[in-house]
Order: sequence, then structure tokens, then C-alpha cells
Amino acid sequence: MIELDEILSEVTPLAPSAPETLAIKFLREAAQDLCRRGKSWKLTETHTVVTPECEAIIAQQDAQIIEIEHAELNGRKLLPVTVAQLDIAEPGWMRRYEAEPGNARYAVQLQHDTVSIYPRDAGEMTVRMVLMPSRHALTVPDFLVEKYKTQLGRAAAGRLLTMPHAEIANPQLGAALVSEWAATLDSIAFSEQRTQLRTKTRNHPSYF
Repeated sequence: MIELDEILSEVTPLAPSAPETLAIKFLREAAQDLCRRGKSWKLTETHTVVTPECEAIIAQQDAQIIEIEHAELNGRKLLPVTVAQLDIAEPGWMRRYEAEPGNARYAVQLQHDTVSIYPRDAGEMTVRMVLMPSRHALTVPDFLVEKYKTQLGRAAAGRLLTMPHAEIANPQLGAALVSEWAATLDSIAFSEQRTQLRTKTRNHPSYF
């Protein structure tokens, strides 16, 4: 993990008078945008899950979960779902969550850094997650900085320069940088979609 203040040098040439705290805030937000659109920060962890909590808190610092891609409990596959999906699949599940444990079927994110299982069950859980920097993160993954530090710096500068009524504002340059960042995110998201499609095609059975 790399400290966000280590990439301030990508921001200051474009917004030299920007307060450091604001620059770091906007660098963090840009990194969050990138992780949401590109889904490139993935992590697999194994945790021992015990009752009655039946949940695992991710060990990765400065991170929160975007989605759960895959989960297993004691080698048995669980279905990753959102709370909304679980509400549809198991109406009233939250009322039953505190009831007697059963055989877990779902992995669900109830908090930003927590994976819970339902019905409640215990054992060894392995989970693969898509992550992004947390709300107060001061560090980001090395690969994000190595690959995107210039783009992150320009994105942060764009937000700084388009702040209304700010002394450092430069609306024309800021708007151009914001537009450039939107195009970058679109390109990253498109590349991720193509990667997913290629993966599905490779994994599709062939009958020839």
C-alpha cells in the first residue's frame, strides 16, 4: 500500500495552491471512482467464522467492500448476494437472522468491511471481494499508483479547480480535467467489461 501523500506531486503542478488535505481527499475519491468502475482491486481472504456473529471483518487496511465475487464455507460454495437480493430471495430473513443457525447458503455484505453468512453457520470461510479505498483511507494499493498515478492526480486537480468560490478555482482547466477523467473511467469500465466477456467465453463449454 502507498500513502496518498506520496502522489501529491501529480496534483501540485496543476493546482499548486491547493490545501494538502483537500488534495488527498480528492485523490481518495478518484481512486474510489476507479475501483468502482474498473473493479480491479480484488482480494481473497480466509477467515474462521464463529457463532453467533457468523461474519468476517476484512483484514485489508484502508479498504471497504464493493461486492463479493465468490465465497465458500467449509469448501461448500455460497451464493454472493446484496441485501436487496436477499430480501427478494428470503423475505423476512433479517427477522430470522438471530434465530437458530442452519446450513449457510448466502454471503452478504451488511457493513462496509464485513461479510456475513445466512443462515447463520460456522466454519472456515474463503471469500474473494472487489474492494475500494475506504471513506477515510490514507493509502491505496501499489498497482493503482503504478498504473494510474498521473490520471488520479489530474482527476484530483480537476475537482480542486472546479470548487465554487475557491481562490484556487480555474473553471476552464478544471472542467477539461473533469471531462478527461470521465472519459478515462469510461475506457477503464469498457476494458473491464471486455475482460469479463472474454472470461465467460473461455469458460463456456464447447460441444464441437
